[in-house]
Amino acid sequence: MFRINRDTKETAEIQLNTPVTSGDGLWLDGKTLYVSRNATGKIFPVVLNASYTQGTVGEGFGEGLKFNTTIAKAGQYLLALNSQLNLRPSATNPTPAPPSLPFTVSRISIP
Repeated sequence: MFRINRDTKETAEIQLNTPVTSGDGLWLDGKTLYVSRNATGKIFPVVLNASYTQGTVGEGFGEGLKFNTTIAKAGQYLLALNSQLNLRPSATNPTPAPPSLPFTVSRISIP
């Protein structure tokens, strides 16, 4: 993960206690960045320091997510799109199972 200075356009890697891979949707709430990690089916909180240069990754949460992507906050909940993008054809899986219809949005309590 990288921090981009909007004025200078400089980038700096955010130093984390553990990698945050497969991140898709992001939601910044104060000093907590929520990362929707599609391949894990979870949302992970990252508590950032005052300068947004270091962070501590917390435990993932959210049950029943299906390759979750975009997230948004609604009150005390996060809304996550269940994209099921993992079910699209790829070089390693040219004929995947069809997605579960209709596509859904999950409401997840923020711990």
